[in-house]
Amino acid sequence: MTVSDVMNADVLTITPETPIEDARTLMRQRKIHHLVVGRGAQPVGVVSAHDLSRRQSRRRQPKTVADINMDALPIIGPTKDIAVISWGQSDLDDAIKEAAAAENRTIVPDETPEKGFFFRSDQLNFARLGVPVLYARSGLDLVEGGEEAGRAAYADYTAKRYHKPADEYDPSWDFRGVIEDLNAFYAVGRKLADEATFPQWKSDADFHRPDAAAQKPAK
Repeated sequence: MTVSDVMNADVLTITPETPIEDARTLMRQRKIHHLVVGRGAQPVGVVSAHDLSRRQSRRRQPKTVADINMDALPIIGPTKDIAVISWGQSDLDDAIKEAAAAENRTIVPDETPEKGFFFRSDQLNFARLGVPVLYARSGLDLVEGGEEAGRAAYADYTAKRYHKPADEYDPSWDFRGVIEDLNAFYAVGRKLADEATFPQWKSDADFHRPDAAAQKPAK
């Protein structure tokens, strides 16, 4: 097997003049972490999600309340639970638990921490700078079919489409779970926006806020 067997030939490029936020949006939409920077037909560089987050976060970090990672929205239907990959790290646990309860859903921590999903996703760049992060996604206990059906769907996706060229839009996707997750994330964001203090990392967390930001009011 060679690289040509697994690569995606739909190469996305931006120019050196592309606004940073446009590059970030493109990465989120296409679920990629790198973009080729080109001028005409000539590549002139590569930019990563880490490069963009580091540049913006260092400038905005004292005013950044939290980061919510929404890069794993479900397309297999609504679930009875929310899996929190960042569980146990910050005050954001309480916020997502409250939002889940409002939807009659339960919280389940990351059941496979050994796979390192927390340290492989985009919110890590904010965490490294001290910004508390929430990385959550629908669990596997489907409203229709239960946990057995959820695990089967997840296993099928992982085996056939995860990080593979076949991971493309399918009109059969069920967006009901996406809507529930987005409502929960909105509830967390609204709660944070209405408060007057920053959420904090827990004392035994892997990351910590710089003291200056920890003492600064959110508004």
